[in-house]
Amino acid sequence: MKKHIGFGTELTLLELIIAVGLFAVFAALDLRIFAEAHRLEAQSKKLDHAVIVAESVAECFKAGEAPDLYYDIDWLPTDNVSADYIVTVDIASEDKIESARISVKDKSTELFSLTASVPKEALP
Repeated sequence: MKKHIGFGTELTLLELIIAVGLFAVFAALDLRIFAEAHRLEAQSKKLDHAVIVAESVAECFKAGEAPDLYYDIDWLPTDNVSADYIVTVDIASEDKIESARISVKDKSTELFSLTASVPKEALP
């Protein structure tokens, strides 16, 4: 005669294997989601810095000052040899307006660009 102890809540080995398998699948999916979130966050930071630098260069152009054109990995001004990010300024003159197309690039792609215009008589 066997006595049954408990309320029938024992897990069989198969149920335990299924539970661990499901946990592993969901953990792998979560890992992919977190990796993609990290990639998007890094890309967003890079774009934020590129926008700030481009706007700063546009303000320097409007004020007639020479901007910093080379930046390191931490977005600090540096020389052209160790630059990770490069700003190019293409100036065009048309009638009474000076325009500058400002482009921020990393080693392979353009991150951000804008065009700044100012009347010639407003330039110093």
